[in-house]
Amino acid sequence: MSTTADVDNAVTYSWSNGRTWRSLDRQSRITFLNGVEEGLMLMRREAELPGSVPLPTLQKQSERLMISGFRFSDIVEQIDAFYADSSNRRIPIVDAYIYALRKMKGESEDTLRQLTASLRQRYNR
Repeated sequence: MSTTADVDNAVTYSWSNGRTWRSLDRQSRITFLNGVEEGLMLMRREAELPGSVPLPTLQKQSERLMISGFRFSDIVEQIDAFYADSSNRRIPIVDAYIYALRKMKGESEDTLRQLTASLRQRYNR
């Protein structure tokens, strides 16, 4: 049975974090990431409506948040590795997702270390 403390620890600033991620089975993790990508696609479609954010701007941002040539299971493995370090567990899943994409796109280890340190400082209060 979950306690209020368990639920409170599973979110950081209303965002699901590593504790939530680690409670999900592999298929649920893949489904979670599919939902993130579907949300990005929904945003792109809505941007095509009159009066919306200029589409090229939104396309550039959404491309930064997506990666081709990989499966969701590949991203799951990267996020799993990120949360294997208990110091990262309070970091929201969306930030771990961005970290994983940057790593998969070839960011340098030094840049990734700086990003991790910044995220820890922000969320591990």
